[in-house]
Amino acid sequence: MQHHATHGCQPTQPQGVGLALCVYAVLALLATVAPLCISGCSSEAIFRAKEKQRAVQQLQLVEIQLPISVDSILVRYQKFDSVSFYQRYFQRLEYASLLIDSLNRTLPDSLRIDTLAIDYSLQDFGEAGRSRNIFVVSLGYFIAYDNPAVLRSIIFHEFGHIAFDRLSGPSRQRFESLWFLLKRNALFYLFRDGEYSGNAKFGGHPEDSPSELFASAFNLLHNQPEEFRSRLLFVEQIHIGAIQEIAAMTTASFSFQE
Repeated sequence: MQHHATHGCQPTQPQGVGLALCVYAVLALLATVAPLCISGCSSEAIFRAKEKQRAVQQLQLVEIQLPISVDSILVRYQKFDSVSFYQRYFQRLEYASLLIDSLNRTLPDSLRIDTLAIDYSLQDFGEAGRSRNIFVVSLGYFIAYDNPAVLRSIIFHEFGHIAFDRLSGPSRQRFESLWFLLKRNALFYLFRDGEYSGNAKFGGHPEDSPSELFASAFNLLHNQPEEFRSRLLFVEQIHIGAIQEIAAMTTASFSFQE
């Protein structure tokens, strides 16, 4: 396992898994800081306290959508360092790594995700994304959900972004026109990953861009096609053709070769 303490990593990985694993150290904002600072408080301590307060306030805004309370999340964040996290969630990490490796097989070397990084920062709770060949996922997905279906969802979502980037010019233009069509008819709710069973309840934001719509559809149509189709029963027939076209584009066999 790779452990990021400041800005460096030392490589390790789960046995039998080709993907590197990088676990970011718990940020200082989780340190216990008194709510009131009188003389003697350092500017660094004040900064940590404010950062923690902002993070907690953000979590409280979505607390009703979380499977555990914000207080419990704070306790769990303070409980884990990189070693204890690795020991507790080894099987989940191996599952995620193997899934990423399997999806990598369809990609050229330049696009493959070769590092799975776990972000311990509380202010990025529930965030996941790709930076070049590194897939960064919040510790929150493990300690709040501890569900392989959630990991599968966010991994497929990210590979959906890669697939969108590989669309031909005409295909991308067509998909962008479909995105505007859904926007005009308020149909994005059909593609919000978080509104499907097994997913993090606040995941997915297809209304942000065509790429986000594609990534959410890519995830849902690969992982929960039956539940997705059942929701179409409540959609006006005039919109079914566009939705079926989105489904076809996001489940097509993509050629990723450069």
